Amino acid sequence: MSQKLFREFITLFKDWPVDATKRGRCLGEHLRKKFTHAFNKGEFSDNIDVNHWTKVLNDLKPIANNEFATKYPRFLSTASLGLSKDQCKITLSNQAMKYMYKD
Repeated sequence: MSQKLFREFITLFKDWPVDATKRGRCLGEHLRKKFTHAFNKGEFSDNIDVNHWTKVLNDLKPIANNEFATKYPRFLSTASLGLSKDQCKITLSNQAMKYMYKD
């Protein structure tokens, strides 16, 4: 069972990018670290909480497949602050965070 689960996570991670502008704060990066720690022997890892990781996988699949984005489409191209998607991404980058919080 853990081998199948391992392969499904690998497939999920292929579609889940790591945001290089948010190193240390990226959800994709965090998920990969947790997965690597739990499946430290790859497909042949033992002592895996299969129920937990199955739930995690089932919870992440709709997000990775953009099911909510298609189910609930946005009608505006800006956020509540009037920023576009690209402007929000730049604002939330590590470089911008360092600039905003420098002494």
